[in-house]
Amino acid sequence: MRDLLLICVFTVCLISSQQVTADEAEKKEKIVELIQLSGALKQLDLNIRTLIPTVMSQIKANTEKLSLEDETELNNMVASELMASKDLYLSGLTPLYEKIFTLEEIQYSIDSYKSPISQSIAKKMPALIHHSQRMGQEWAVIVGQKATNKVVARAKELGYAFKEDSPSDIK
Repeated sequence: MRDLLLICVFTVCLISSQQVTADEAEKKEKIVELIQLSGALKQLDLNIRTLIPTVMSQIKANTEKLSLEDETELNNMVASELMASKDLYLSGLTPLYEKIFTLEEIQYSIDSYKSPISQSIAKKMPALIHHSQRMGQEWAVIVGQKATNKVVARAKELGYAFKEDSPSDIK
């Protein structure tokens, strides 16, 4: 009788663990679907297209003049590497979604994103985010420079020197 009870307990535990694994797999699949529907992967594509020239400019700045053929090859290599990183992006986002959202919330979001108005919004969001990020960068440069100028001016009033100062200004 005791052995039968142990077998029953073991069987229940095994079935429960398989159900948890199946639920986790379903949740991960739903998360990937949600990420795709939300336009996050399209945003990633935009970020990658923006990043390629940045990486190439760094390469060009640190090498001899590249031939057009070599530049094209390296550009394609950068693009290929960055595009291949999508799985890394998804593998980083998935645990975040798993921690924050329940399966029910994920499914509700998926259903919402499937509506025509949400699909329209999702198509427009990558461009909006891209332009907002660019505007934010421009803002940071302007405001950062303004703040730096004020701080440098005050530091000079206090007698501190900066590299562009003449030796007679040094405290």
